[in-house]
Amino acid sequence: MISVMGTENTRAAGYGNIYRLPTLRNLISRVSQFLSLNGIQSHHLDARLIVTHALGLDPIDIYRKPNLPIDGKSESAVLSLMVRRASGVPTAYIIGIKEFWSLSITVDERVLIPRPETEILVEESLAAARSFTGDMTILELGTGSGAVSIALAMELVAARIVSTDISPSALSAAEANISIHGLQDRILFKRGDLFEAIEPDDRFDLIVSNPPYLTDEEMKCLPPEVGAEPEEALRGGENGLAVIERIVAAAPDYLTAGGFLIFEIGAGQQDAARKLIERTTGLSLPHTRRDYAGRPRVIITKRTCQ
Repeated sequence: MISVMGTENTRAAGYGNIYRLPTLRNLISRVSQFLSLNGIQSHHLDARLIVTHALGLDPIDIYRKPNLPIDGKSESAVLSLMVRRASGVPTAYIIGIKEFWSLSITVDERVLIPRPETEILVEESLAAARSFTGDMTILELGTGSGAVSIALAMELVAARIVSTDISPSALSAAEANISIHGLQDRILFKRGDLFEAIEPDDRFDLIVSNPPYLTDEEMKCLPPEVGAEPEEALRGGENGLAVIERIVAAAPDYLTAGGFLIFEIGAGQQDAARKLIERTTGLSLPHTRRDYAGRPRVIITKRTCQ
C-alpha cells in the first residue's frame, strides 16, 4: 500500500486539495482518487460510502445533490475517515454497517464482515428448509455478527434458531443486531466452542456454519483490510480444515434423521471436505454449490438413517 503521506501524487490528491473542494461531487472524486493512489481497489464505492456516511447523507443524494456545497468542518470529517480507509481499515468498520441479504448488519472489529458469497450459504439453507414442514430447528456454529442467523430467521418465521460463538465480544455484537431486527424471541445465543455450547441430547434439522478456513500460509499474506478482522474468525490451521474437521465429525450426533449440514469452504478445499464427509458415518455423499465466480463455495450433506 502507498503511504498516506508517501508520495507527491498522494499528497496532491489528498491533503493538498481536499480543503478546496466545493461540492459533493468533487469531494467524492478526490476521495476516490486518494484511495486509489493508496492501493484501494474498491476506491469508487468506498469513496461514496465514506462521504455519505460522514456527511449524514442518503446514498441517493450523490445523484440528487451533486453540487451540494461542503463546508470545512464536513470536509474534515470526511478526511479523517478517508485516512483510516487508506491505512487499511475496512470500510464496513468505518461506517459501522454492512448490507447482507438486503439487511443492515452492524459490524465492528469484534466480528467478521459478512461477505456476499456467504449469501449462498443462506440460499442453500433455505432450499434445505423446504424439506421440512412446520417448525424446524437450526443451529449456526460461529455466528459472529449474527448475519446468517438473522437472514434465516427473517425468511423462516417458524424456525427456532440457536447460534453459538466462542467469542463473548462477537456474541455481544450479534445480540445487538438481533435486537435491531426485533428477533430476540427467535434466536438464542450460546457461548462456546462449536458443539460445546450445545446440550448432548439437542438435535437440529439444519446445522449451518461459515467456519474459519484460511490456511496458516494464507494468514501470512492477508490484505490489510482482511487482517483487521478477528483472527479467530479466519484462521483454519495448517491446511485450513481444522475447524471444518471438528464440525463434520460431530455433526451426525446433533442432526435429526434427514437433517442437513451446510457449511462454507475456502479455495481448493472441496476435495478434502468431501473426503472428510465420505469417511464420516452418518453423513450422505455431499454436493457442492459454486459461487458466482465459479469457485466451490458451499458443501451440503445430510444425516443418513444409519
